[in-house]
Amino acid sequence: VGRRIKVSNNLFYDVDGAAWGGDGAFLKVGAGAESVTVDHNTVDHKGNITKVWGLAMTGFVFTNNVIPHNDYGVIGDDMSPGLSTLTNYFPGYTFARNVIAGDVGYVSNHDQWYPENNFFPTQLDDAKFVNRPAGDYSLQATSPYVGSATHGKNVGCDFVALNAAQAGSAPAPTPTPTPTPAP
Repeated sequence: VGRRIKVSNNLFYDVDGAAWGGDGAFLKVGAGAESVTVDHNTVDHKGNITKVWGLAMTGFVFTNNVIPHNDYGVIGDDMSPGLSTLTNYFPGYTFARNVIAGDVGYVSNHDQWYPENNFFPTQLDDAKFVNRPAGDYSLQATSPYVGSATHGKNVGCDFVALNAAQAGSAPAPTPTPTPTPAP
C-alpha cells in the first residue's frame, strides 16, 4: 500500500496511450493508498484524470492542477465520474482550484459532477499558455487563472521553480530535524 505520496510542481505532456501504449490516464490509485497529494501540476494527457479501484483511501488532496477532463475525468470502478468517485473512493478528500478543461457533458454540467471552487474552461488552451505547441505551458499574464491557486499563486506548475531545479540551481531542501531521544 502506498503512503504519503506527493506529486507536486511537474509538467506532464504527451501522456498518450495510442502513441506509447496504455490508456493515457494521468493518475492510477488502488489498493487503499493513503495520503496522496497532487498539487500544482500541468498535465496534457489523453486518458482519464484518475482511475481508482480497490479500497477507499484517506488523505487525498488534488489541488491547483491544470488538466484536461477527457472521457471520464475522475473515475473509479463501478462509480460515476466526479463526485460519486471522490465521495466513495476518497472520503474526506480535498479537490479545489483545479482547471479541468474540456466538454464531455460532465464538465459542461460541472456543478453536478465536481466540487465547487474549481474552474471548467471548454478547452485546455483556454488556460492561455505562452506557447503550448512549442512546449511552453507557462500561463500568459492575461490567463484567467493567474493568481487563482489556493494560496494566490498561479494554478499549474511553477515553471520558474521547475526550470531552476532542472538547471541545478534550485535551493536545497530544508533538512528535517532529527528528534532527540528521551533520556
